Amino acid sequence: MLDFKGKKLDGADFSGQPLGGADFRGASLVGSSFARAGLVRAQFRGANVSGADFTGADLTDADLSGLRGAETAQWPDDFDWRIQSAPPGAKLSEDEKLQRVYFDESGRLKEIPVGQTRQRFVLVRLVETFEKDIRYPEKEVNERLKAFHPDFATLRRYLIDHQLMVRENNIYWRV
Repeated sequence: MLDFKGKKLDGADFSGQPLGGADFRGASLVGSSFARAGLVRAQFRGANVSGADFTGADLTDADLSGLRGAETAQWPDDFDWRIQSAPPGAKLSEDEKLQRVYFDESGRLKEIPVGQTRQRFVLVRLVETFEKDIRYPEKEVNERLKAFHPDFATLRRYLIDHQLMVRENNIYWRV
């Protein structure tokens, strides 16, 4: 196993290298390149990955908990580092992972997902705040959605698009 634990490796080029199981815990990897690297089961817990490039890397079962600077790193397409950043040993369901990614501790929506599957996950949680068989004026729908995210109009439109609510004459109801 390759041990880089705690090392200062800023700007290092690990592109395309097989680094499965490598230990980068607590390392400084600012601006380093891991493009197309094999990082299966690699340990990054607590590492500083500010500006690092992970595009095309295989991060299957990598430990990304406690990363620093992860929001400025480049990640593979359709990869969300936040989902794999649960504390080691935590067995989270897919729903629990998505809940952590999209909702803060107070239940507010951090961001509106782009992908249809993740959008639906978020929208199902939002529509559950509306009672079935009750008709809501648009103003009330807006107020309820505003409690989750400032872009209530987009959320309202997505609820209709995903057929979770119906609209008729500015009156909405849950399907």
